[in-house]
Amino acid sequence: MTTAHVTLHVSHSQYWISEINGFPDDFTSDMYTGFNGLISLPAVTLGSFAIVMTGTETGNISVDVDWTETEPPLDLDAWEEVVEVSMEFEEEPGLVFGPSGASSEVLPQLAPGWYRIRVHARGRDEGHTLRTVSDDPVEEHLITAWPAPPGPEIRHKLTDAYGAEIRTR
Repeated sequence: MTTAHVTLHVSHSQYWISEINGFPDDFTSDMYTGFNGLISLPAVTLGSFAIVMTGTETGNISVDVDWTETEPPLDLDAWEEVVEVSMEFEEEPGLVFGPSGASSEVLPQLAPGWYRIRVHARGRDEGHTLRTVSDDPVEEHLITAWPAPPGPEIRHKLTDAYGAEIRTR
């Protein structure tokens, strides 16, 4: 297992998971389709770019990233939202970064191929209430990933109010 931690600066209530050259040149707001309230894989990016929604509109959140060789145990108790999707990385490494470009974390080296990405979140409701968080993040995310063939989205847990609000839009 390889683990990374970053205090990530987000804006527009989001950050992105992508390979280095995976950001779509023609990114527009209509790419947010089929959304589960936590993570979206825009169809035009073919699984190489994901949008993760944060309750914090602008400011810092805490993000841990764990890359494993096999599927890790599922931990739902500590989290309010947990969603799993498939992503393909054709180049290495991947990135977790905010729309402002001010903060980014290069993920541990990955071999090209398909991965299951499980995003966990807690504290989005508090982040949404505060809107802006500067120094001490109130919102925490965990991204786990492992090599696996592509599969359907799995919504393991959807319980925060912020995610419910997004799903009704």
